[in-house]
Amino acid sequence: TKIDMLQSQSIETIGSHAFENTKIKELSLASIKEIGEYAFNNVETMYNAYLYNVSIIGDYAFNNCKNINNISFPESLMFIGKYAFNNCNNIKTIYIPKNVESLSDEGTFGICLSLERIDVDPDNQYYTSINGILYNKELTKILQCPSNNKELEWITLPKSITKICINAFNNNKNLTRIVIPAGVTIIDNDAFYNCSNLNRVTCYANNPPS
Repeated sequence: TKIDMLQSQSIETIGSHAFENTKIKELSLASIKEIGEYAFNNVETMYNAYLYNVSIIGDYAFNNCKNINNISFPESLMFIGKYAFNNCNNIKTIYIPKNVESLSDEGTFGICLSLERIDVDPDNQYYTSINGILYNKELTKILQCPSNNKELEWITLPKSITKICINAFNNNKNLTRIVIPAGVTIIDNDAFYNCSNLNRVTCYANNPPS
């Protein structure tokens, strides 16, 4: 199936796997409130996605949309599932609106090789951003350090961090040094996968993190 533009005027839900493996160049979803899991999985031809009233984006919804370069989240957005934008290699910036209350710890924006920064609305009660890096509001978890953040060659994590989430630094070729505070108890799967220039890790934990 080849579609130049997919638009919605009255439909409110796009079901799971609905447009998986199709060819769509652009989305303009005015009425859609919920996008199901895998809905646009592996749509490599997509360049733009305009989501005007979406509140829920399911797991793997835009996974492997390798050419998407413009994604704008509306103020209505509340939930983004795991790996929803995994392997979207052309996205450079992400802005998390103030009403988002649930982002998966499992690599929502994992392996986005061009991603330079993730910013969060300062009024968001659940998440925050420091130097373009995504944390939970309490600064106990680091969720995502953008792969192409060129300003972060050396990072000292906040002392309050207890968990480094899945894919947190995945494919970050700019990172050379990291200081991990004493409170970290969990370093999750693939947290430092393919960080080929990382040459110094200083960890102050008394017990090795699991």
